[in-house]
Amino acid sequence: MNVLVEKLSEIQYNRFCGTTCFTQLSSIRRCHVQAQLIRCMFLSEIEGSSKNAILIHVNGTTLRFTIHDFTIITELKCSDNENDFVFNTEEPNMIILHYFGVGKAITKKQLVDNFSNKVWEDNDDDGVKFVILFYIHSFILSEESTTTVIDRKYFDLVESGRYIDYPWDKKAFDLLILNLHSKIKHDG
Repeated sequence: MNVLVEKLSEIQYNRFCGTTCFTQLSSIRRCHVQAQLIRCMFLSEIEGSSKNAILIHVNGTTLRFTIHDFTIITELKCSDNENDFVFNTEEPNMIILHYFGVGKAITKKQLVDNFSNKVWEDNDDDGVKFVILFYIHSFILSEESTTTVIDRKYFDLVESGRYIDYPWDKKAFDLLILNLHSKIKHDG
């Protein structure tokens, strides 16, 4: 959030924090926790965990963390089908056209660089669109490498305003589960 305050005008920042589907997430206070505590907690994850729930055994109690719990915390939308969001790629996307050039694959690094350079200048609408794209790829999909090519769908979601209805919660929860199961090994 400090990066957003630094890069955005007050109007752009207030629009992002007050009118997007990321309002709840942007208002969560920063928490300082020892990484070892988190690692120990997830090493206590038990065999019953699946793609639908994380089960952790702590002090004789089994804690169950599901997408429902995740939704309560984040207040992101999780009910729609991701495949319902289809766009006509024959029509130009104005964000891509104005700030990235046509016909080139756009990487996360290019998006971050353009955000850092405030390429939208004084255009508040484009500034808010950029911060939404930046937030999605730096926070919601944060595990992506900087060389990851950003799917055109994300630009179309933001340009059309349909990002508000997109199931970000399901996407983020699925990535959390995937990363927990692939990065934290139970063998120490």
